[in-house]
Amino acid sequence: SLAVEIFHSFIMSFNEPRPLNKVISFAQCSWSSAIAIILFSVSLVSHGILDHSFYHSLPANIQSVKQLLDPYELTHSYGLFRRMTGVGGRPEVIIEGANEIDGDWKEYNFWHK
Repeated sequence: SLAVEIFHSFIMSFNEPRPLNKVISFAQCSWSSAIAIILFSVSLVSHGILDHSFYHSLPANIQSVKQLLDPYELTHSYGLFRRMTGVGGRPEVIIEGANEIDGDWKEYNFWHK
């Protein structure tokens, strides 16, 4: 989980042999952890849209940060797959043909779609 990884990185930063390296490593861990926590929190808003009760239980601070970061498109709820499938399912092109002009039209099925 994210918390375990952050905790592990801080422990590793204290294991640095030289004091200057400890300070630099601690600063890097702090900065990276803050960014990871912010992105995780903001992604909760995107995924929370799918469950309205969860979405409305999120703190307003997180939702306002998400609105600030929206122009950068850092998080999405389903990304490409949500856009492809949409609410009504993925649209498909159906190919039909007939052997004669007045003949019955038949749908051609493809092995892979």
